Amino acid sequence: SYAASCTSAQPATVTGSGTNPPITVTGLANGTQYTCSVRATNSAGQGPASNTLNVTPAAPVPTLVAVLSRKTHDSAGDFDLPLDRLAAPAGAVSVEPRGGATHRIVFRFDIPLSAPGSAAMTGASGTVSQVALGTQTNEVIVTLTGVVDGERATVTLTDVNGAGVNASVSMGFLMGDVNGTRAINPIDLTAIKARAGQPTDTSN
Repeated sequence: SYAASCTSAQPATVTGSGTNPPITVTGLANGTQYTCSVRATNSAGQGPASNTLNVTPAAPVPTLVAVLSRKTHDSAGDFDLPLDRLAAPAGAVSVEPRGGATHRIVFRFDIPLSAPGSAAMTGASGTVSQVALGTQTNEVIVTLTGVVDGERATVTLTDVNGAGVNASVSMGFLMGDVNGTRAINPIDLTAIKARAGQPTDTSN
């Protein structure tokens, strides 16, 4: 078997062991330099420690892959609408056409996260009431409350994973704009009437 030992200047020693490499040492503090070595053990006993190696662990840096607007449709569950991350606040932003003063904006990354960071909303009424990791650990969910219909907002996420990763998205809130033209027109009204009375399911 193998035993890896990592010591920092505090001093503090963290170890990990296993029968086959690689040997994982957990519990190290990000940004702290450690001096690590490995010993092997077999039927003859424990061997000498290897040469040492200095390492400084760092939080993994996540990459944003999508931003979604999420609403829960009763027993049918959550439905996500994709948001254009590149649209300027005054430009052709994605529109959340579903009503309500509470909205959940989902920032999805490429790796599991350990810390959601903080969030702010500008350009619209209301506040950020919660920032939390989702049940899918690669998602940060920002809950907005008090948003007024017809407004635009920019939601900014800061220092995700404690790794200095920032992300933002601009969007509009316009109840009934189902075709995303940023205006209510006869096409929207026809589409809404066609859905009236239908149970909510994955098809609609």
